[in-house]
Amino acid sequence: MAQDITGTWQGKLAVSQAPTEKCFKIAKADGGGLKAMVYSIDQPGPGFAASAVTVQGSSVKITVPGNPKPPPPPKMMPAGRQSGI
Repeated sequence: MAQDITGTWQGKLAVSQAPTEKCFKIAKADGGGLKAMVYSIDQPGPGFAASAVTVQGSSVKITVPGNPKPPPPPKMMPAGRQSGI
């Protein structure tokens, strides 16, 4: 059985010279699959919807608008816990 990854995940992403703290709220999408909202912790403002959330084995890929080939995600654990970031 697949692992349930729904919930709130938070961690620092090193996608440029200045790491940025992000929060991902992952939920089940209507009609199946997953959806996510992305929030910038260190840049206040409204969140935005991810364009896709996919799970393959132990890897989770969250695609954000305007980023056709996102970098590999860091290992993240539920809010309050971080691993390898």
